[in-house]
Amino acid sequence: MDVLNLIEQDIIEPIRPLLERGMFRFTTSGRIESEQRMVSETPWVHIRQCTWRNCSLWHQVWFNYYNIIPSGCHNCWKVVIRPRTIEELFDIYDTLCSLDMPSKCGIEKRYSVNALYGGYVYNDSQEEGLSCLENIRELLPEGIEAFLKRGCTEFEHKFGDSREWNVTPEQLALERRLDDLFIDTRKKADQGKELIRHVMANWVRFAFANGDQASKKYMEGPLYPPYVTFERDNDI
Repeated sequence: MDVLNLIEQDIIEPIRPLLERGMFRFTTSGRIESEQRMVSETPWVHIRQCTWRNCSLWHQVWFNYYNIIPSGCHNCWKVVIRPRTIEELFDIYDTLCSLDMPSKCGIEKRYSVNALYGGYVYNDSQEEGLSCLENIRELLPEGIEAFLKRGCTEFEHKFGDSREWNVTPEQLALERRLDDLFIDTRKKADQGKELIRHVMANWVRFAFANGDQASKKYMEGPLYPPYVTFERDNDI
């Protein structure tokens, strides 16, 4: 162990906030594991999850706390679908279910995304993504936008043009240390029908709050009583 550069080599310090909040913990083996749980208040319904990607670790920890685009993320190519209404979002959900590919859809709550709704289909190469894009476009009603992008939106905002991304030897060395440190606790997750129903109900609430008139189709009546409004009586 090089004791002359301990500060520079300390890979625990960047994630100390996560350890202090109990989101990760050390095991008796000296390795770190996450507190695995299903999140109820998510904007997304996951149609199928990719078994080899570790998005919660790679994005939420390695990117956010170690300031790298993990090498595995360089091989992630997403077909992005932009439904315009809540009704189109439900249609996209049905389409993605029929494809049975790694994908998700839901409402966009990120300030950095100029859209209310989104569907995402995950591919492992640019060529695979382009073929998927062609197939998706044939299935979409006219007017719904679809395009192919690389990696997560946040990566490009921070590191720029995805065509210029690269993985340095120093990053690969860091990733090997992180792989040794973090226990891979990925499990096949199933949101279950009741949680999916709750997430979709939140889609409708979100659509209503954002003025999407198509939301009325999915409600028996108004969510809230209408305003009492006033105008000047010109007959007085």
